[in-house]
Amino acid sequence: MKKVTQVLAVLLCTTLLFGTLAACQQAEQEPSKQVEPTSGQEQTPPVSQEPENTGWKAGFTDQQLADFYNAAIKVGYTEDFKYTAKGYTVGSGDNAEEVNYFQDLVREKFPNAEFFKIEDQHDVAAITAAGCDVVVGLDTYALQGLKQAAALKEFVPEWAGEVAENLNDKDNQYFAISKDMILSMYRVTGVVDDSPDLEKQKDKETFGGIEITDVSVVTDLWKEGSAYIGKYELDRYMNDWSDLANKTFLVGILANYLDASAVDTDCVTQEGWDQLQAMIDGRSKEWLNAETQKAICATGDYINNIATTQITFDYASDGMDKAAWYWAAGKCARLDVIKYPDVPTFIYGAAIMNTTDKVEASQLFMDYIGAAPTVLEMTKHVRTMIPANTTVFNETNVKELDENGSGSEYKDYTAALDTEGNQVVRIIPSRQYMLTVSSIPAQDIDWDLVCEHLDAWIARANSMSPAIVPADPAPAS
Repeated sequence: MKKVTQVLAVLLCTTLLFGTLAACQQAEQEPSKQVEPTSGQEQTPPVSQEPENTGWKAGFTDQQLADFYNAAIKVGYTEDFKYTAKGYTVGSGDNAEEVNYFQDLVREKFPNAEFFKIEDQHDVAAITAAGCDVVVGLDTYALQGLKQAAALKEFVPEWAGEVAENLNDKDNQYFAISKDMILSMYRVTGVVDDSPDLEKQKDKETFGGIEITDVSVVTDLWKEGSAYIGKYELDRYMNDWSDLANKTFLVGILANYLDASAVDTDCVTQEGWDQLQAMIDGRSKEWLNAETQKAICATGDYINNIATTQITFDYASDGMDKAAWYWAAGKCARLDVIKYPDVPTFIYGAAIMNTTDKVEASQLFMDYIGAAPTVLEMTKHVRTMIPANTTVFNETNVKELDENGSGSEYKDYTAALDTEGNQVVRIIPSRQYMLTVSSIPAQDIDWDLVCEHLDAWIARANSMSPAIVPADPAPAS
């Protein structure tokens, strides 16, 4: 009996052993089952190794996108857009050190890109005939010319929503990379005493200042009874309204008085033309006549204290006791800005040409060229660039750029000593200044209607502002 019991025990153990082995084998063959998290227990999402393509890119494989980046895309650019296509690292003007980094920047993403230099950005026929896939660096007026010729393709780049208001085309045909605006400025009162040529700067008649207060809109400067009539002047090309600064200032005034039904007055109400006439009539008339008979330093040389010889003063905007209108980029040394709700602003932008046969590569280019990291890289090479993308500059990175990224010649406006021990004030703007300027709102302008009639506006404005004939110059001593 005892022996039978032992045999049964062995058989039972053997059965249990085989059962366990069979269960283990089945578990190895079956796929693992997901354990549902209990209530209140968060499930950790899987970590993605590569960012997923979203938007229009999601329809293509990584290899297809790589092929688009490698396409021989043809990029049309203009050196009028010195803020990206050609930058200056030391000084400015013909003798500056030129950094042609723009093509290298593009080729980081598009190694087989071809480049076409646009000689005249307003020659629509030449640009469309060039066979470019994309264009970059053209200003608002040039982009509008291409738009009116139906030469641009609608596309919304990834960074479009990061651009400040009233800069991108409302029909999504071109988008802003950088901007510049026409600011109303005036020189503050007081004697300047940080130059070796103190006697010249103490000449209050020439180097005095004014202060402008209680002006909420630009038309307040010349309204009836204004204390500033006769104390403001336009830029040096007073009688050439086709000049970029003057043209933008003209647009800024007349765009507030648009009426598409007023065809007899070029779609501007009579009130708008009356405002322009009042501005022209209220400008300083004696300033040019008086100052052409003096030999003084021009503004830029005066501020930088680099003039070794006197030059003839021949335009009113260099008069330091007058208000005037200036581009924001590179200005504002010892100038105060008259505060308005918004200011006339033009852009330098990018667009896809409607005739491209490299649509996907062109769209990748647009996604890249105006993205914040790309534009920030541009600003490292260019002292006067005002980004349109509001995420490019912040208080931290502009401080870093001013201190470490651009060399000592790009320091703040604070006084410094030159090699001879004289105090100087630098006109070259800091990035802190650019951060402040970049926040100035752009005027809301109907660019389609404006540019349709702009040539007629310029011709009419020129006829309204005849040239002031200077008095006979004083005999040479």
